[in-house]
Amino acid sequence: MVRLTRNDYEPDICFWDAETAAKFGQKQSAFPPPCFAVEILSESTRERDWIASPVGIKMTDYALHGIREYRIVDTEHETIEQYLLEGNIFVLAQKLKDGTLESEVIAGFRIGVKAVFEE
Repeated sequence: MVRLTRNDYEPDICFWDAETAAKFGQKQSAFPPPCFAVEILSESTRERDWIASPVGIKMTDYALHGIREYRIVDTEHETIEQYLLEGNIFVLAQKLKDGTLESEVIAGFRIGVKAVFEE
């Protein structure tokens, strides 16, 4: 559970840098904003996860709390969108259906887009 000012969230995937993770307690259940977060769109979360909707509250909250890289995995269209934080808003860096996506926040982390959607 990621605890933010307005809401608490459970990103589908997230990553904290070593300095932040070193402060985690053994029985901790609520965590500070990560450096990197991924949301996999579903019918029940699509409007909260994605800025394309007028709701898009989760994406706004993530940006306002300094999450530096945000990805949205759209299983329906088999695309991955990579957003990077600029100031206090996310800017779409790329939207891929093929190729390799490399993280700007996690050194050495790269993944083939098609591999994400393979059975």
